[in-house]
Amino acid sequence: MDLQYLLNILSRRKWLILTVMIIAAIATYLFVDRLPPTYKSNAQLSTGIIDFKGMDVADDNPFLQKFTVEISFGNLIEFMKSQRNLQLLSYQLLIHDLARDSVNQELPFRSPTDFNEEFDINVYDPDDIKLLVETMRKNVAELKNTISDKKLERLFTELSKAYGYDHENLMKYHLSIERKNETDFIKIEFESENPKYSAFAVNTYCNEFLRNYSHLQQKDDNSNVSYFRERVGKKKAELDNIRAELDGYRMNNGIVDLEGQRQAIVSQITQLEQSRETTSAKIPGLKSAINRLARYIKDIDQKSEGNKTENVLANQAVQNMKAEIEKLRVKYAATNYSDKKLAKNIDLYQKNLATQIKRLAKLESAADEDELDKSEDKLIEQRIDKELELKDAEESLLSIDAELIRLRKNKLGLVSSDTYVQGLAQKVELLEKEYLQLTSKESDITIEMENSSYPVKIITSAQVPEKPEPDHQVILSAFAGMVSGTMCVVAIFFLTFLDVSLNTPHQFQKFTEVELLTSINKIKTKDLDIKQLFNTNGKDPKLENFKESMRNLRYQVESSGANKFLFTSTKAQEGKTFIIVNLAHVLTLKNKKVLLIDTNFKNNTLTEMSNKDRAENLLNNSKLIGENDLDSEFVSSTINAKFNLENVDIIGNRGSHQSPSEVFAGKDFKNFIKKLESSYDYIFFEAACLNKYSDAKELTEYADKVITVFASESEIRQMDRNSIAYLKSLGNKFMGGVLNRLDLKNLV
Repeated sequence: MDLQYLLNILSRRKWLILTVMIIAAIATYLFVDRLPPTYKSNAQLSTGIIDFKGMDVADDNPFLQKFTVEISFGNLIEFMKSQRNLQLLSYQLLIHDLARDSVNQELPFRSPTDFNEEFDINVYDPDDIKLLVETMRKNVAELKNTISDKKLERLFTELSKAYGYDHENLMKYHLSIERKNETDFIKIEFESENPKYSAFAVNTYCNEFLRNYSHLQQKDDNSNVSYFRERVGKKKAELDNIRAELDGYRMNNGIVDLEGQRQAIVSQITQLEQSRETTSAKIPGLKSAINRLARYIKDIDQKSEGNKTENVLANQAVQNMKAEIEKLRVKYAATNYSDKKLAKNIDLYQKNLATQIKRLAKLESAADEDELDKSEDKLIEQRIDKELELKDAEESLLSIDAELIRLRKNKLGLVSSDTYVQGLAQKVELLEKEYLQLTSKESDITIEMENSSYPVKIITSAQVPEKPEPDHQVILSAFAGMVSGTMCVVAIFFLTFLDVSLNTPHQFQKFTEVELLTSINKIKTKDLDIKQLFNTNGKDPKLENFKESMRNLRYQVESSGANKFLFTSTKAQEGKTFIIVNLAHVLTLKNKKVLLIDTNFKNNTLTEMSNKDRAENLLNNSKLIGENDLDSEFVSSTINAKFNLENVDIIGNRGSHQSPSEVFAGKDFKNFIKKLESSYDYIFFEAACLNKYSDAKELTEYADKVITVFASESEIRQMDRNSIAYLKSLGNKFMGGVLNRLDLKNLV
């Protein structure tokens, strides 16, 4: 769809567009003129978002900072528009208009009959209204936006809507809240028919909003402090429980210094293992020495009496001393061989034992005892010492093993306790860290709450406006005209876009994709004299364009080199007959003889145009019709007086419900046409429409070229597309299409 086509459409519809614009402008002018004057009052608030205690404009990320500022302003403005804040304004306005007491002597801003003449406030109980006023005053004082009593709530809803003080009415028609450019300020405007009402509404709204805003901020701050205090208390209790569990475990398991105790046990185990190795190493030597001494004594006993030593050993005093030494050694082992006093006592007893044994041996021996006896006594004494040392070593080894087992068990217990204690210690450390963080946060919030001041405040209060707002009557009228004109143009373009008719050559090419032979404009056919039309140079642009279009079609026919043409259409009543007759005439202007054969058996309009009574110069045609046994279907004639064309003959048909192939069955129609070719320069066939009949397809074989006629008012549908597809399948035999009955203005 090209620009020129659209411009032509606008040019043809210019008066419609202008009419719509003028009507819209006049209607707007009259409407605005009848509107009552309005008064606007405004106030200005400072938010403190980007100054005061607000944001740092030197932020490293200015884009994020700007986004954050816009979000903050958006949230604040939406909160200001909330029903909670507007409800307080509704309360105040209704109190002003309903309360008639000594304090409020001003006239009400509105009457409910201003909006609904049928509304009667007297149907409500005055006591209910008085109670509603008191309830609203209480809600304003307590910053409540709901009325618990259902009856009063319904009364408030009905009265607020009747007076126009409800949330929807205030926001839609009166109250405006917006940020002032890129500043820190918010502008509140209120527009109404009463200047005092406008000023009162703005100031009241600002005051109630600030009260509500401060109340909610304080409530939020207190809630935050209480929340963190509660969390600090819970965390403190959790920390104390873990600490108590850790202390109790240490006390129950005797854990003072876990690491020191573990190191002491390891040290004791090391010392005992070393002592055990030393003691174990002594035992084999002691046993060997005892065995050797026993052999020596045995040898001596063989030489002397062997009962002296036994008497000495049997002495009760020696036995008692040995028993005492054994007891001391057990006690000494129980102290992990660390009691030095016991060690000294053992050494003393051993020395005393040795002395006692010597003394007894001397008393029982003769004074003149030889050196052999003395040697035996010495050997016995050495053996006894070795036996005592061996027994001491074996008992020490048993004590050491028992102590090692005990210490190793204690060590394993300490490892298990260490894991458990470390887990509890880590929990304590983590809880202490969380507790300190919460305590710090609680402290910060408390300090912030104590030092906070809410930065939103009134900068400029509303004043009673002295003059009404300008109505901009002329500007609105002009704007309405422009908008309506634009909408009209858009509607025309939209309808044009939806238009699938062939009302322009561009539309024809777009929807048919068929070669356009010529475009023939629409003319009046009543009392049309074709001969006179083509013989005169008229001043009517339509007729002149029509003649040139027919001449162009004549040129296309002559240039094709063919002499037999089949004219068809996708739909009926597209103007095939009219095109054929006029084309035949413009060919006769060049001394061409044309034969028109009406093969449209379903609608023989061409036949009806003929003069059946005249048969001059048609004897040859009539003869051929009879010779080919076609006289039952065809009749030879000429154009009647309406067109009065010369050199144009018609072979009309008598009408039939049969298709051409059925009509020509058993008859040599092709030979009939061949014989006619010698008498005429051009032969034109007319066929029925393709969408409904197969006639055109059956007649294609008799023609050299096929031409399709389309009417400009036709719309291309699926059946038309199917018919066009068939025509294109004919290849070179399909010559193209003629666009008929076109509006001369659409020739672009």
